Amino acid sequence: AEFHQSRLGKELTESISYVDTIVITGDLFETPNEENASLYENFYFSLTKLANGKPPIVVIGNHDVRKKGMFWKNYEYITPFVNNGVIPVFNCEFIFLCFNSIEGGILAKGKIKKRQFERMSREYLLKKETKPETQGLLPIVLMHHH
Repeated sequence: AEFHQSRLGKELTESISYVDTIVITGDLFETPNEENASLYENFYFSLTKLANGKPPIVVIGNHDVRKKGMFWKNYEYITPFVNNGVIPVFNCEFIFLCFNSIEGGILAKGKIKKRQFERMSREYLLKKETKPETQGLLPIVLMHHH
């Protein structure tokens, strides 16, 4: 993991000036353990530093959680650095809708529940109504492979 992180860091350092926003759509880890979480946190802060203080937008993937509870019906995030909800990004004129596609299932068989769609819709409409600067932003849905 450290080799890949170093190699990716070198590539990003060379190309980061061409990037408006960094978006990661899940599977930050192959195995969600403390060692990988620590490596990811270092990577997250390095990306933020390379992007002049602008953190990446990250949605959770099925490999990014620990199984928990009876029959693995529950889970816990291995890292706090994930986004859910509606995030306007003005420099590239997008508004990202970050869905948690593992919320309604068991890991690789996740889905997005109706309640999350409703909550996201309310949040999106509220942002458009209360923040006029979001009116012209192109909505982009972010989710993992489910």
